[in-house]
Amino acid sequence: MDDRTSTNNSQVPSGNEPSDVLRQYIEALVEDVVFNGESFEAQKKWLRRYCELEHIDSDGLITNLSEFFDTMEELKSSASKTSVKLAYLQARDCYISTSIVDKLMESLAKGRSNNAEEEVGHGSAIGHDYVDLGLPSGTLWATCNLGASKPEDYGEYYAWGETEPKDEYDWETYKYAHGNDDETCELTKYCNSEDDGYHGFTDYLTELQNSDDPATANWGPKWQTPSKVQWDELIANSTNTWTTRNGINGLLFTSKKNGQSLFFPASGCPWFPMKEEDETGSSGYYWSRSLYTEDPVLAEDIFFDSHGIGISFDSRRMRGYSVRPVRKN
Repeated sequence: MDDRTSTNNSQVPSGNEPSDVLRQYIEALVEDVVFNGESFEAQKKWLRRYCELEHIDSDGLITNLSEFFDTMEELKSSASKTSVKLAYLQARDCYISTSIVDKLMESLAKGRSNNAEEEVGHGSAIGHDYVDLGLPSGTLWATCNLGASKPEDYGEYYAWGETEPKDEYDWETYKYAHGNDDETCELTKYCNSEDDGYHGFTDYLTELQNSDDPATANWGPKWQTPSKVQWDELIANSTNTWTTRNGINGLLFTSKKNGQSLFFPASGCPWFPMKEEDETGSSGYYWSRSLYTEDPVLAEDIFFDSHGIGISFDSRRMRGYSVRPVRKN
């Protein structure tokens, strides 16, 4: 910041003292510019006219007001002692009362506080942005789907327990099963039932290991696919609204705790068997990292459309769904 703590005497308005009416006009102008974002340039014509009527140096006053507004802009982002002191000195040379400056300072302080609170709600971990929704567990949710670069992008699709997208999503291509269809598939990992395991295989694993978690594999060890418990927590502690962002339909979660929000695009399921349409733009399917323990051929997921949201328990693990990472605590 330029050193402007001493005012140039040649710029101090000279001539008569302004009337109370003119002072009130100046103070109203200042509030309009600082509080409401009104253009100072548009007011200069009237200010010159009123100053001429009272034989006030309009050029000097306009110069001083311009510098005062510059200082106010600086104070919107930071409150250094030098800038605060300078503002009060400049106000005197602009015929602005101390009470008005006090009012301005109080408003700017509130604005800085609100901005700071908004920043607290957002962050980045290993190059990926997240939102703090104030959830009881402290879980931080990524702002984008896995494979996306912005919130409204659909991103990539993953079978449950696989870490790479692919061209076909069926039992024949699924990593942890033998068999070609629902009738013949037998699981080779994440199985708690001998009837569903390959040659009676069981491992009783009920949550994705890091090596099989697409969020961890692609974004690093601080990220993972949310569990069913984390999905439940998000739903219970937020409101949700079907909306459109930049032309993309989706669901907006707004925290009941701190008002922060999170957008999930309706990315559909392009490889959903037995469906004529992939539902892209009309519904969203998102994996959890939790196995559906009542039937290990299935995994827990979340489903939503314009009618609402819910946890679904009947999603076959080989399907290609979206993944929204959460940051590990």
